[in-house]
Amino acid sequence: LRTLEEPYRSRAVPPGTMRYWSWLFAAPEARDPLLGIYALTAELHALLDPATESDVARIKLAWWGDEMGRLAQGSPLHPISRYLANLAGTATVDWSPLLHPVSAAAVQIAGAPLERAAELRTHADALFGAPLLLAARLGGAWSPSVEACITALAEAQYVARALCAYRREARAGRILFPVDELLAAGVDNDALAAPDPPPCLHNYLTR
Repeated sequence: LRTLEEPYRSRAVPPGTMRYWSWLFAAPEARDPLLGIYALTAELHALLDPATESDVARIKLAWWGDEMGRLAQGSPLHPISRYLANLAGTATVDWSPLLHPVSAAAVQIAGAPLERAAELRTHADALFGAPLLLAARLGGAWSPSVEACITALAEAQYVARALCAYRREARAGRILFPVDELLAAGVDNDALAAPDPPPCLHNYLTR
């Protein structure tokens, strides 16, 4: 098995994080697939940071989209993709689910908001759930209940990130929360970008 190179390994499972502990205590047969998927998503999610210039992020995401195509064809270039391609039993794996987080990240970077709350689960599932579900399949851990847990976890991860990053994202012109919910709560762009959340936003965030 190809060893995952640094710094990708450290970024995949930073010590003390949820990803680290979930990888450390995963079943032995699931650890290698999980490490590879975590490494890939760490690279993609880093591009969501508003500190990354939007044009640079778009170019890199386009490259990753092409790289997922090369992975599907058996000729990946990136160390993470090569690691995934060399996992045992992946010769016939359908890698197309890894295009979902690439596409979802591109939509978010472009500043396209979630118009309705009903869209949040689908977006979160594409961004966080699809790669985790593939990791579960690669590790032999898929079941309907596991898939349901991953879907719920993906939504929770999205909301948790939004609660931490909404202000920086709003200042970069991105709205992480569903627009219909914000309008119903009387929250506008100025409220999202304010140093301290006004009462309407505080009540929404609390809910």
